Amino acid sequence: MLRGTRQMLRVRDAKELVAMARSYAKRAGLQVVERAEVLTPRVNHGRWIADCSCGGGVACDPSMTVAVCFACHDDSDSADPVVAIAPVDWSGVDVAGVAMLLGDRPRAVRRNWESPETVADIAQESVNYGVYDAILGR
Repeated sequence: MLRGTRQMLRVRDAKELVAMARSYAKRAGLQVVERAEVLTPRVNHGRWIADCSCGGGVACDPSMTVAVCFACHDDSDSADPVVAIAPVDWSGVDVAGVAMLLGDRPRAVRRNWESPETVADIAQESVNYGVYDAILGR
């Protein structure tokens, strides 16, 4: 199973994620910034993430169209970090195919994917890793 925002941050949906971000920002005395920059999802060690423009990795989830960088340093108007909310573009991502094939890999360190890698690429890589050796009779 691939983990996303729901599992890593224990939120049910995007509305709850944004509420969590705003609550955290208020407690920490940070500004909340809504970014127009669209994030591209990828999988790293079995986790759905996206790269924020500040260089940080942020949790994302196929069921949500936003992600949050909780300590973003990419705001030109402030020397202090901000809490950045940004949209995530899931178009063109075969979420079910990626999740199914990477889920077959026993080690999280081998559960990685990023665009433009295809489901066929993941399947071939899994064969190369020996994931299906028992099924193939090797």
